[in-house]
Amino acid sequence: MYLWEIFTKQDNLCADCRRKLIPFKKTTQVKGLSVYALYLYDDFMEECMFQIKEKKDQTLASIFLYPYRSKLRKLLKNKVITAVPSSDQKTNERGFHALEKMFKPIGYPIHHVFTKDDIKQSTLNSSQRSDISKHIHLVNPSMLIGQDVILIDDVCTTGSSLLACTNALRPYVASINILVIAIYKLK
Repeated sequence: MYLWEIFTKQDNLCADCRRKLIPFKKTTQVKGLSVYALYLYDDFMEECMFQIKEKKDQTLASIFLYPYRSKLRKLLKNKVITAVPSSDQKTNERGFHALEKMFKPIGYPIHHVFTKDDIKQSTLNSSQRSDISKHIHLVNPSMLIGQDVILIDDVCTTGSSLLACTNALRPYVASINILVIAIYKLK
């Protein structure tokens, strides 16, 4: 970070690192769902996510949404924001909820209406990931009845978690939009 950047901006990421994040900023189809992703998931994004989630670097968590704060505040206004769940064990081990920290620059609350069994998806193969719906549970649907919901996640790999959450929400909500920070390059 250059000295002038310290005094002129609030971004936690220097300009050189900011350029390493590859913008995607569009909607794409994943498992029949329309998913809006801000970035492509590559090696640098993986390093950033690892730094936040495994090395517990809460300061870095706000870097992804910083450039899009104003637009996202308008998009998310008057919506119920809910997150694809992390396991309680992982959240407790980390000491913070990673998605809450990542979405903090937006300034809206995240409603936790799902629980997830204590499994680590990154260790599962594709077939096991597609069966993730067995491990995700909707716990408080009454607050969602008739609401416009934004479902958020940090990374979309196979889309199985997003599909499981969407299927659980559909009977209760007026609409569902999906926003992820990063998405694996689709083939």
